[in-house]
Amino acid sequence: PGRAGVAARFAGGDEIRAALVVAADGAGSALRRGARIASRGWDYDAASLLTTVALEQPHDGRAVQHFLEGGPLALLPLPGRRASVIWTERRLAARRLHEAGDAVFLATLQARLGDRFGTLAPAGGRAMQPLRLQVAAAMTGERLALIGDAAHVLHPLAGQGLNLGFADVAALAEAVVDAARLGQDVGAMDVLAAYRSRRRFDVMTMVAATDGLARLFAARGAKARALRDAGMGLVDRAPRLKDRIVEAAAGVGAAAPRLLRGEAL
Repeated sequence: PGRAGVAARFAGGDEIRAALVVAADGAGSALRRGARIASRGWDYDAASLLTTVALEQPHDGRAVQHFLEGGPLALLPLPGRRASVIWTERRLAARRLHEAGDAVFLATLQARLGDRFGTLAPAGGRAMQPLRLQVAAAMTGERLALIGDAAHVLHPLAGQGLNLGFADVAALAEAVVDAARLGQDVGAMDVLAAYRSRRRFDVMTMVAATDGLARLFAARGAKARALRDAGMGLVDRAPRLKDRIVEAAAGVGAAAPRLLRGEAL
């Protein structure tokens, strides 16, 4: 980075010059490390198993999530009679399932999901991802903006990582477009400060919420189960509260960036 712009140099020798670099290179972001922006967080004693299955019965476009003792199990619809599986278990149990043969893996998955979609069959490979909470100490650097997993990695409990990434993109685009219309340097510190201040509160709020839910659902015992059931029941019986929670989770409330509200920049 320099006063007039930033240069990105590639391994093959090519170079690109611009006013701003956006780090969208994932949880292990080389751009974040290169800018010496630290990240903080901790590991969960859990991992997600990821695979694709074929369904005997159509899913009709419905997503299903079960909150089980080992963690959430989500079935997300794909084209045709296929679905993506994100299955969270405690790390040791996840490793055993990951290393098991297809017959054992599918039988265990079938037992967790029941017969709602009929018999399951493998339709893709299988992967395991250890779960971690990770938040960058800053969402911006000198002529650098972090978005998505480069800035924050959450527990997949409520699928909020993707929504936070969309909100990052929308807020950064809004800050850059507004600056460009005024003839300002889109990589200047005040432009990046507007993006940073806009996102920091929402990110930290969602980090706290998902981490708290992850710990609540990971807790064992009758008291923890009673607390979970009471909380879910309360939300289910309060339509207005449920609508507010859905709106906040989807990031489409009145305070959301214009792009997320469906408005052109």
